[in-house]
Amino acid sequence: MTLLSRPHPGRVRILRHEDGAAPAATALSYEPVVPATRPGAAIDEQLRAARAAGFDEGYQQGLAEGRQAAQSAHVELLAQTCQALMEAAAATAGNRAAAVASAERDAVELAFELAESLLQRELSISRSRAVDAL
Repeated sequence: MTLLSRPHPGRVRILRHEDGAAPAATALSYEPVVPATRPGAAIDEQLRAARAAGFDEGYQQGLAEGRQAAQSAHVELLAQTCQALMEAAAATAGNRAAAVASAERDAVELAFELAESLLQRELSISRSRAVDAL
């Protein structure tokens, strides 16, 4: 089928059929193409995504640094506590020897006093020799 605007061939304009009748109108469906977002929205979305990624990266880095600092402080505090405990143990060991020596002297003196009170007389052996012997 050829559509012509005039009855004779030669010039072709699509306005009428060859028989002179107007062509039937056909319905055209037309949906306007409307952008889903405004023109700069893609860039804004990229910036938002980059900002969020940067924030997350910074947060994770700060979290790791904070954990490292806390762990270092914990290790330092633990080392100080161990050092103080070792010093206390050394001081106790030194005090223990002095306490044992003092207790031995006191035990000998108490033994002589007990013997004197039971016998109701002074012992003939010198106390200093007995204390020195023990």
